[in-house]
Amino acid sequence: NDDGVEDINDIGFILSVSAGNTTDATAVQLAKADINSDGVVDAFDAAELDRLMEAAGLFDWYAADSYYCMNGAGYMCLINGREYYKVNPGKAIIGTAYYECYNGFRGTGPILVSTNPDAVANNCSYYLPDIFEYTVSFEYLGTTWYAAGSDYLWENDHTSQRKLDGFYKSLEEAAIALLNTAGVAFGNPPASTNSWEAENVEYLMADTGNMCIINGRDYYKVNIGRAITATAYYYRADADWSGTGPILVSTDPDTVVNNCSYLPSDLFEYKISFEYLGLTWYAAESGYLWEGNYSTQRKLDGSYNSLEAAAKALIDAAGVTVNTGGSNTPANTASIDKGDVNQDGEVNEVDYAMVKSYVECTNDLLSTDYLESRYDTLKTQYPEGTIITQQYYCADYDGDKAVDAFDMFYLDKRINNIA
Repeated sequence: NDDGVEDINDIGFILSVSAGNTTDATAVQLAKADINSDGVVDAFDAAELDRLMEAAGLFDWYAADSYYCMNGAGYMCLINGREYYKVNPGKAIIGTAYYECYNGFRGTGPILVSTNPDAVANNCSYYLPDIFEYTVSFEYLGTTWYAAGSDYLWENDHTSQRKLDGFYKSLEEAAIALLNTAGVAFGNPPASTNSWEAENVEYLMADTGNMCIINGRDYYKVNIGRAITATAYYYRADADWSGTGPILVSTDPDTVVNNCSYLPSDLFEYKISFEYLGLTWYAAESGYLWEGNYSTQRKLDGSYNSLEAAAKALIDAAGVTVNTGGSNTPANTASIDKGDVNQDGEVNEVDYAMVKSYVECTNDLLSTDYLESRYDTLKTQYPEGTIITQQYYCADYDGDKAVDAFDMFYLDKRINNIA
């Protein structure tokens, strides 16, 4: 991209050219982007540059508390009735803070920080066409960070999700505080490929939407991403009474956020985290439970003495099994771990070769057996009429409903432990 630095933004430039989003590239830029010298700028060039940069040690990989990490685009937070959204995919650290803007105005709003400037673009429900990109860049922890806020802040100090304590004199000061709060650290990514699947898919919900109706109230899952959902009658220690309501459980805290038709603006995030089956789980409840034991959809039998007890019972009822990426994978159990194309419980070069052969038209993943009936819910995520196999689902690593060179790119990054 001719910015003088060979970094991940060059990979993004290649992918943008390949997708047709960048149409003003010069002949020199296109020549540089054709990494494998085949006369075409495509995702194969991005994958090759990815390998070359990793070999040269040019990637910065950072870990952070998953509560503050957001990789996709979508809803971030609600402040005083306004919804704020992350516009582009890409890893960013997100939070909210009370700080002073460049024009001297003091207000509360979202903050996004990333090593990728495109990942911090955001907008607001007040006027969605206004996109706010990064306004400051700074050096911290040995790398360059980009931070963005919103022009639609609320005057004074408001309560909101992922809120930093105190007041900050500038966006940069707040951004650094957010990185520290999120525990950002650089190093080698974890080698574990732990993932989970639910045998009883009626408890599994990957999309947003209505979860259940209890006594006339609708309860909704807010964010996209896998979670196990059900309803239960359990004891709330904080209120000292028992009630019936929805519970959501996942290893991703963002996917358990929920609300209720009683007051949709109230969002309920995860309330507890706990260790079970070798993984860290996050469980959320609704703030609007019904006192008493009501009948409802996907109702767990009995009563439970805590949200954690109900959450563990839900994990068991859903038939959750954990894929550790090795011999602990249950025999004859199909994997829905993205990337495990050959269904052997591991994501490695063999899976990459299978995807490559399909992309190059030397192997047809669609000719294999259809998904077993217990995975029928996965089919509904694809356009009607699309033939989906277990291998095809796992080969579609980026979830764009097509197996292509982009999946090779992301699969290569996972195999080589690059964030």
